[in-house]
Parts: sequence; C-alpha cells; structure tokens
Amino acid sequence: MQVEEPDGFENRVHYYTNKDFVSQIAEGKEYVIFNPLIFIGVIKFNFFSNPSYLTRHILLDAKTDAHELKGTEYNFVELLKFDKKE
Repeated sequence: MQVEEPDGFENRVHYYTNKDFVSQIAEGKEYVIFNPLIFIGVIKFNFFSNPSYLTRHILLDAKTDAHELKGTEYNFVELLKFDKKE
C-alpha cells in the first residue's frame, strides 16, 4: 500500500518487480523455471489517466499489440477512484 506518490514511483515499481523476478533463480540455472510475476499495487493517489480504479498492465508489441512477452503483469488499485455504493 502506497499512501503518497513518491518521486520516481514508476521506477520504484519497476525496480521491485524486476528484483523479485531475478531473485527466483540462482546463477547458472535454467531460465525455464521462472514463475510469472504479478504485481499488485494499492495506491491512495491517482496515477493513471484511466478513470477506472483498477488497471492491468502487460507488455505488448508496439506495432501489432501482440502479447508475446509474458511473465510479468502490473495491477493497480487506485483508492481515490474507487466509489462503492451501499
């Protein structure tokens, strides 16, 4: 849970997710043993222009939008956009 938007928040997300992904195996081991990495960030500030409180980000080919580099996804819950009625 991130309450305030720190400088470099986007880089911080990349740093922690990449660090966790790399730490899955020891040097010299086969790369096929990686587990997918799913980041879930609950944040109390508006970070994305999307009006939805829940966003999912994956890697896509810039030209074709093909999703061929799988293994990491980023999910964010922006609490300020969450408006639940009784």
